[in-house]
Amino acid sequence: MTDSRLDGAVFAEARGLVGGGVISEGLIGNRAGPLASGVGRSGASGRPSSGGLRGHSRDPMDEAGGGGPELLVHPAVVSSGALRPATRGRNAMTRGDATQSSLFAELEDQAPRLGGDGQLRFELAQTDAVEWLRGLASESVDLIVTDPPYESLEKHRAVGTTTRLKHSKASSNDWFQIFPNARFPELFREVFRVLKKHRHFYLFCDQETMFEAKPLAVKEGFRFWKPLVWDKQKIGMGYHYRSRYEFVLFFEKGKRKLNDLGVPDVLSFPRIHKGYPTEKPAALSEVLVSQSTNAGELVVDPFCGSGSAGVAALRHGRHFMGSDICDEAIKISSQRLTEAGGQATDGLSRWRTD
Repeated sequence: MTDSRLDGAVFAEARGLVGGGVISEGLIGNRAGPLASGVGRSGASGRPSSGGLRGHSRDPMDEAGGGGPELLVHPAVVSSGALRPATRGRNAMTRGDATQSSLFAELEDQAPRLGGDGQLRFELAQTDAVEWLRGLASESVDLIVTDPPYESLEKHRAVGTTTRLKHSKASSNDWFQIFPNARFPELFREVFRVLKKHRHFYLFCDQETMFEAKPLAVKEGFRFWKPLVWDKQKIGMGYHYRSRYEFVLFFEKGKRKLNDLGVPDVLSFPRIHKGYPTEKPAALSEVLVSQSTNAGELVVDPFCGSGSAGVAALRHGRHFMGSDICDEAIKISSQRLTEAGGQATDGLSRWRTD
């Protein structure tokens, strides 16, 4: 089944409709199509609201209480043998029927494959990073590269001349909320869960956060290899040996060989001036992406900011998913990812990456 309209969004809608319902052969559309735009629900019974399924009448047996709403399924799915039209009326499958889970397992096998049409894709969400990760399937991601707004940012900014940045464009307060160290365990737990086996995880942080984050990530199951050093080439603010570097903690789930064993552990790229707060150069993330993934794989950043990790992924033929709580970050990321050749795609997490 290769119809591009049978995307992940449809699976989600199908799951919500099938309980106590009937499977019928027909057209299953995308979000703007007949199924998505015509379905309404009312109450726990799962029956359609007055909107119903456009152009599709309900079975008389359903009117009598013998079943739930009908679900339209693409004819190609039926003809492929993945699904068979179910018997209408009281013999239709009901909620809890073991056939239902089996049916959807087979349906998901027919999901569109990332890269199957040669198009690089991305999806963005404006929400809390941990909550967003909880919505992703286990072992569905090939690489996570992320830069949380760690707690020590506020500590350093609260003293000295850095207080003058509080309301400038470069201020964390104007752009994002701090992610407290106390939430690292739940973050690392979800990162470990969504990563496939034998995959990598990179975490940007400073020297203070490194001592907090490293043991917590190891506790969740990661193997810690070493801190990489990002040399920013020019000094930043401060008093005692002014800062010129940042760490990138390198973790591994399982065992995966880097693509190029000749890359050093000091990565030298100039910092971004007058960009998004704490923005990382895309070229830096390109090293991480090219080292730890293959073409067509899926890269994720739950604190995507201005989308640098996503740009790096698309430049190297990978797909990308990201989230951020800031609406401005999502707008900037969306524009940059589109300009990098990506196509915004809803329900990307349900696409196959095999």
